[in-house]
Parts: sequence; structure tokens; C-alpha cells
Amino acid sequence: MEASSDPIKRNHYYLKACILYEVLQKKPIFESYRNFCDTVGQDGMEYPDFEYWYYRFYHGQMDFDYDRSADPMPKTLVDIPVVSMKKIAESLDAIERTHLRTMNHAIKDVADSFPPVFEKIEIKLSEKDLSWSWNDRNYSCNKKGRGYSLCRPDNSIVENSNECYIKKGLEYLIPVLKMPNIQVNHFSLHFDEETFDPNGLLAFPFNAKNIFIYGRKINQVIQPLLAMNPGHLESISIDGMLHTETHHQTLPPR
Repeated sequence: MEASSDPIKRNHYYLKACILYEVLQKKPIFESYRNFCDTVGQDGMEYPDFEYWYYRFYHGQMDFDYDRSADPMPKTLVDIPVVSMKKIAESLDAIERTHLRTMNHAIKDVADSFPPVFEKIEIKLSEKDLSWSWNDRNYSCNKKGRGYSLCRPDNSIVENSNECYIKKGLEYLIPVLKMPNIQVNHFSLHFDEETFDPNGLLAFPFNAKNIFIYGRKINQVIQPLLAMNPGHLESISIDGMLHTETHHQTLPPR
């Protein structure tokens, strides 16, 4: 029977104990919140509440029953003037803006006003792992029994014994690939897992200049190609079990 985190989410003492545990690990708060959500679920606690208790515990205030109603209303990111928020978003790189846009709809709109540009995105899928990289930041979600082991660029590892490694990896991949007006200079897809259907991976217009696809089945090649914006493409390379050699085509300039 699959273990449920519902008993933790229903008890504020358990939730605060989880936060205290993250404080004791002495990791950055954003990483701590990700670990917290991986443990209790995305709906366990909103980030502002997590942040509040995190810093109380960090500063040695351990009263789990503290009444927050006496505190002044805290300021949040949405209280920052739009002009200032745009300057913040503009100063971030494409990867940093992917994190910024997940905070709320207002901030997402600001972040999306700057088209994300990646020099290189690589995605590789095998029977043992799903790995990907945004520019020089590498991730991997490895199959571990019936679950997965997720490794992030900071070498932190999250494990789960029940969730499929492909499903978990796609939770990280798809939100980035769906970013409006995303632009990629070099985009690489390597599917070495025959049963994987890429239909949901790029089911939207995608702007890549140079694309390489390795597939074991014809739909693993065709589906990504159909998502490409032809006005943006400059070259296509295709390889795989269905081909005796690599095919390369350079498109004429527009």
C-alpha cells in the first residue's frame, strides 16, 4: 500500500516539525522548500507560510503554537512595483526566470514578458534514467526500483520509492519547454527507450535553430519535428535505429 502524506498535512505540528528538520539541514531556503514539497506534497503549505516558520526556527524561536495574528501583515513579492519587478526579471537569466515565474500569476506575467533564450537544451531518455541540461546546468532522474532518484545541479538528491522516474523528470522538463516564446540555439533529443511517446513533450510551437533527434521509433522523430517553428529552424539532424546513417539538412535562409 502506498504511503500517504495526508496525515502530515492535516497536523500543523507535523508540518512544522518537517520545516524544523529542513532548518537543521542548513540548506538554502528555496532548496529546503523544494525538499519539503517533495516530502509532503505541493499543497502542503504555501511558500510564504513556509518562509515564516523557517526563519522563526532559524532564529531559535521554537514555539509551534505561536499566534501569528499579532504580527504585522508581511510584505510579499507582489507588493513590489511592476517597474521594479521588471528590472529584477530582466537581470535574471533564462533559467532563473523559470523559477521566478512559478511563484504566482502576476510574477509569471512579468517573467514571461522577457523571451527565454537558451544556448543549449539536451534531453536524454533511456531505460535507466531521464537526464537533461539547461545550458550548463545538469539534472538527472534515475530509475531506482519502482521509484526514482533525482539529482539536481547542486548535487542534492531527492528519492521516492513509488513514482516513475520518467513522470517525475517530465514535471521538471515540461514547464520550461512550455514557456512562451522560448528560443533555443541547440536543441537535442535522444530517445533510447522504445515505449516512450513524446507526444506530450512538445505539444506546442517551439523555436529551435538547430535540432538533433535520436529515436527508436518513427513517432519519436516525427512528433518533435511537428512542434518546431519552421521559420526559426536552420538545421535538422536525425539519427536512430530506423536510419542506417545520420541525415543532416541545412535549411536555406529565409
